[in-house]
Amino acid sequence: MDGNGSANGNGSANGNGSAPAGRRSADIRPLLPVLGLREYWYPALLDKEVGWKEPVLVRLLGQDVCFFRGASGKSHPRRRRRATGAAHRAGNG
Repeated sequence: MDGNGSANGNGSANGNGSAPAGRRSADIRPLLPVLGLREYWYPALLDKEVGWKEPVLVRLLGQDVCFFRGASGKSHPRRRRRATGAAHRAGNG
């Protein structure tokens, strides 16, 4: 037995290396999907970082998002879509 009262030397009493039942970590990052939770909003960049002449491309959750300013000056996000299939073959993408 070690000083923590476990026989395996890693500090856990249940032998599998995880926290004993009833004492769970507050860190839930291992439980999240690799590409994040798509139903939530994520900050991408500050409004002042979106140029007036050049759009800004940002990669979020594995997808390209293009930010640009409209005629009113308000910034807008658009998901970048890659042409595939018939649209690509016809030259429309």
